[in-house]
Amino acid sequence: MPLLLATTLDAIVRIRRSAWAWMPVNRGRGLFRLTWLIPAVVLVFVVLTAAALAIGATS
Repeated sequence: MPLLLATTLDAIVRIRRSAWAWMPVNRGRGLFRLTWLIPAVVLVFVVLTAAALAIGATS
């Protein structure tokens, strides 16, 4: 697994846990942290799509 993908997946888990931990304390801060998930998920999608296209191009 590429290092960028592994670290991004780890970040997604940590951001989600942080967001849900903040929800009872400060809902606005928790929701703000949830918005950080969008670029992280998009990055994972782009990396996986690029990898699939690269593997498909060599076949």
